[in-house]
Amino acid sequence: RVVWVSICTAWVGTILAVLVQPGWVLGASGAYYGLGAFAAGAHLRSGGIRQGLTLIVALVFFHLAFGGDPWAHGAAMITGLCLGRYLDPMDGGRSKFVTLILGLLMTVSCIICLFAVPLHP
Repeated sequence: RVVWVSICTAWVGTILAVLVQPGWVLGASGAYYGLGAFAAGAHLRSGGIRQGLTLIVALVFFHLAFGGDPWAHGAAMITGLCLGRYLDPMDGGRSKFVTLILGLLMTVSCIICLFAVPLHP
């Protein structure tokens, strides 16, 4: 699950950054922000409001302190937060539905990026 969340959040961050600004951006930082936000979302789902909000504030502070691409980091954090909040490992039906929808969205985004962004300037 950690690998899946890492790939998904990093890819969503990359896609948004590519569609909003010119050129390609790629890095592991989106996956880190996504994993942190996933943990925050899981805390929020289970009733740990203080822990969840603390993680979110820490991630925002980390971004402000060390910089990086705000579009990619923001999209990865929002994706990770939603996955952590709504992807309940105990609810197999809903988790499978969310996984299917995200898989379809990632596939469509790949196709859009292939045609929308030139690989060579």
